[in-house]
Amino acid sequence: MRESWPWVVGPLAIGFMTPSLVVFVLAVGVGGQTIGPAFKDILGRQFAEGHNLFLLAVWSLIPFVVLSAILLFLPAGFSRRRVAWLSIFGLLGALGLMVPIHWSVWEPVYSGRDVSSTAVVAFVPLPFMCVFTMFLGLGVGWLVTKAPWFQLERPGAIGTKPAAPDRGGK
Repeated sequence: MRESWPWVVGPLAIGFMTPSLVVFVLAVGVGGQTIGPAFKDILGRQFAEGHNLFLLAVWSLIPFVVLSAILLFLPAGFSRRRVAWLSIFGLLGALGLMVPIHWSVWEPVYSGRDVSSTAVVAFVPLPFMCVFTMFLGLGVGWLVTKAPWFQLERPGAIGTKPAAPDRGGK
């Protein structure tokens, strides 16, 4: 597991940054802000009353904590390559729902459209729904890593033994 720690910790870092990154992309891409003021705005809203992006980021971490815990407790026989693929697919499963929901809640704020006062309620069940989609992603990753082509040793890969030299049929 020591070799796989980036794949275990990586989802936590990505999950923590996701809500703020979505807001940042919307501020720059849709809202027309420049990068500097948008970055300052995001930093100022991390602990601001009524906005508190930090608390939202912590709440949104739930599926990524579950994913990291699952990866941490995988059997010792799992290769680093397999842990990496499971991490990637689980991460894609969680982000596949989280990013569009965050986008749909925050987009009206930056596009100048009418904003629903109850739209943020979507953030309450979101992490639990993302746990479900994360498990779907893990399932796909599990199937991919069980495929026959995935099991083949890659020549020259780190940790693989070189093929025995050809002795000319002897």
